[in-house]
Amino acid sequence: LSQAYPLGQFLIFEAYNGRYRNTGYTYDTDNDLPHTVVSGQVDINFLPIIGLSVKIDVGVTAYVPGENGGIAGTVTYDVTRNEFDPAYSAQEDYQPGVPGIPMQLWRTQKDVNGDPVTYPGSGAVKQFGRSKTTGADMCERPDGLRGTNAVTDPSQDCKPYDYYVTESWTRPTGCMALDVYGNKLEGELALPEPPATIDYSHSDPTQPDCLEAPMNGVQVGGDGSVDGNYALASLIKADTLTFGDPENLEEVYANAQGDPALSDPMPSDDYVAEAVNPVDTVNSVSIDEPDMGGFSGVKTKRLYRFTDETSIDVMTGDTYVPQDGYTDGGDPEGPAWNLSTSQDNVRQDHNTFGAGTVAKCAGTMQTIVDDNEDLAGGGGSPYVGQTVPVCDA
Repeated sequence: LSQAYPLGQFLIFEAYNGRYRNTGYTYDTDNDLPHTVVSGQVDINFLPIIGLSVKIDVGVTAYVPGENGGIAGTVTYDVTRNEFDPAYSAQEDYQPGVPGIPMQLWRTQKDVNGDPVTYPGSGAVKQFGRSKTTGADMCERPDGLRGTNAVTDPSQDCKPYDYYVTESWTRPTGCMALDVYGNKLEGELALPEPPATIDYSHSDPTQPDCLEAPMNGVQVGGDGSVDGNYALASLIKADTLTFGDPENLEEVYANAQGDPALSDPMPSDDYVAEAVNPVDTVNSVSIDEPDMGGFSGVKTKRLYRFTDETSIDVMTGDTYVPQDGYTDGGDPEGPAWNLSTSQDNVRQDHNTFGAGTVAKCAGTMQTIVDDNEDLAGGGGSPYVGQTVPVCDA
């Protein structure tokens, strides 16, 4: 398309590079002065309106030696599952992020060969945290508690080093509509009255929401939250944890992240980032399926399954043949075809991929069985009989 109408709704502009830390952005619209927002966020909302334009300049600075951007990612609802190895599962643009999923950061220990030590029962990578009662470093989390929320459960003493609940997108706030000359637009009763003092980051939760309305004009800002996004970026200090509010540790972690008085920078190392699968409170039954996450000891039913080597769903459905049914063999139905089950065709390199590093799955070890009808139609899975980790961590 050489031309197209803009959607007229808030879209998300993302500027991210694993080598650089974002420092802020400046946006310049047709009918207003440039405005600079000092922020480390990588996601910025913008409202495109036909006939108007905006320029957004993003400031970055290189990480200094010993500094890094932490662990960031997105929990997504995996609608189309095309990759065998869940570590390589790519988010299609129509797949939504999942807000409200607790993410917990744990440290690891290495054996004499330099590999992370594992639990003898489940085979998962051992998780080490910080004691809530004493502040002691590297307490070993019991294998039977994996997959549960250690922050909100007061009976668990070993807490994660960092904690983040996946984000839910929020609408920018406090927008002011301007006319073509940059003056406040008067007489548009559909728009809320703008505040007397404009917060040009448009992220003040006390101000009214910005409406997706043409008379609002191009708008830029917001707090950078995106459905399903998370960031684990620091290690909570012992004093912060032991003297923190025992009634609301989630708030303690939220306040501590990135605050040098409450948390330490995250050194480069191997970590376990664990997603907590919410418990299904409607169909509350006991279930023992590894791909539901955790399940060394806690076997309550969960809302989701984690993508694994048996989750492929792109091999069934309508079958298409060439026009008029002609094939090389002359058979109108086409030649028989089966999926190659050779391991030579499965990516195992774990090199950098996209904007970050492909992290290895680190959860409960499970043996893959050939019970996926979708895969059976393609000749079976190349992972059948192999023991692989569940990708909830």
